Amino acid sequence: MRLASLYAIATAVCLVLLKLIVWRATGSLSMLSTLIDSVLDVGMSAVTFFAIRAALIPADKEHRFGHGKAEALAALAQALFIAVSCVLLVGESVHRFLNPHPVAGEMLVILSMLASMMLTFSLVKFQSYVVQKTGSVAVAADRIHYETDTVINFSVLITMSVIWATGYDQLDAVVAGFVALYLVWCSRNILQEAFDVLLDRELPDEVREKIEKIIESDPDIRGWHDLRTRIAGPNYFIQFHLELDSHLNLIEAHNITDRIENAIIAAFPQAQVSIHQEPAGIDDARDNF
Repeated sequence: MRLASLYAIATAVCLVLLKLIVWRATGSLSMLSTLIDSVLDVGMSAVTFFAIRAALIPADKEHRFGHGKAEALAALAQALFIAVSCVLLVGESVHRFLNPHPVAGEMLVILSMLASMMLTFSLVKFQSYVVQKTGSVAVAADRIHYETDTVINFSVLITMSVIWATGYDQLDAVVAGFVALYLVWCSRNILQEAFDVLLDRELPDEVREKIEKIIESDPDIRGWHDLRTRIAGPNYFIQFHLELDSHLNLIEAHNITDRIENAIIAAFPQAQVSIHQEPAGIDDARDNF
């Protein structure tokens, strides 16, 4: 995960330098929109890097469940930065549309967008590999941001091609405005994932169903209830009540519980499992959902 964050920072810095040079040379507002996005990429990738470092710090006396939610906070910060940048960009787009500004060096913009798309595509492929292996929320949020960059760069590429062919400079402002709206739309996914982690949303149904099958596959249990799950950083937290034969001694009950816990961890190596044992048939309070 750390390598993915460093790779993202290095890519974003290269893109900022490239786009800054081209924007200064052409004055294109759509190029400015991609420059702003790349500047945010640098900041947000840096936030993600430090958030991942925090998330990987082992649990301690003050943080007994670890520091995994630092990743979700980083993702939330990304979404907020996107929103602020989009508001500013829409305002500038309206101003430029009402006060057209000639765009120079269209071919330079086109070439820079092609280079940007190649760099971004290679980064997204690597981030996808890391997310598949680790399930990192922060890297996934960073990947979504860079995926939008590919779309944005392509839209600017088409825009500059049209302006180069027709001379309709106001299209530059129109596309910049749509880029801002597109970024807002894409940030919804980042916000949703961040809030899911921060508010301890249950793991996906397919994960819960797999956990339930593991529990029910043990022949020595009499039942189970109150399965609760959540995610923080790369870790799953799983807890439930296990109903056992009331005539078992403590060692026997412990061995059965250990067997189920180990089976769950074998299926989900990143899981921390907490099981409450109780005799089957007792009348106790249970979740009604």
